[in-house]
Amino acid sequence: MAYIDLTNYQSLINDYADARQQTLSAIDYLETAVQTVVDLDVLEPELDLLRPFYDTYLLASDTWGSTTTYNAAVRALQNHIINRSDYDDVDDWLNAQSISYRVPYYWAELSEAAGFPYSAGNIAPQP
Repeated sequence: MAYIDLTNYQSLINDYADARQQTLSAIDYLETAVQTVVDLDVLEPELDLLRPFYDTYLLASDTWGSTTTYNAAVRALQNHIINRSDYDDVDDWLNAQSISYRVPYYWAELSEAAGFPYSAGNIAPQP
């Protein structure tokens, strides 16, 4: 059966890993902004700014911090590999490729959340 090749698989998962890492970084920046407001130590600016800055941080954290938004695409790709190949799971498929390749840390996180874990040896270290 025909299924996506490793080069295109790598491209897709690298894009998703990068997107995940960037959204988590954005949350960190928003949290830093909240802390800057708290550290102003001047009552009026804190009163005016803390609630909207904190609400923005909470909304982003709830929305971007979750892996839920990625699940459909991650499941589709991993199911494609399993259903269109002779392999039982993504680890088996990855190990059968002709080159040694470790998936990006943030892709492994998304994949596990979607129900497709990799063994530790197939995951690159967290950047």
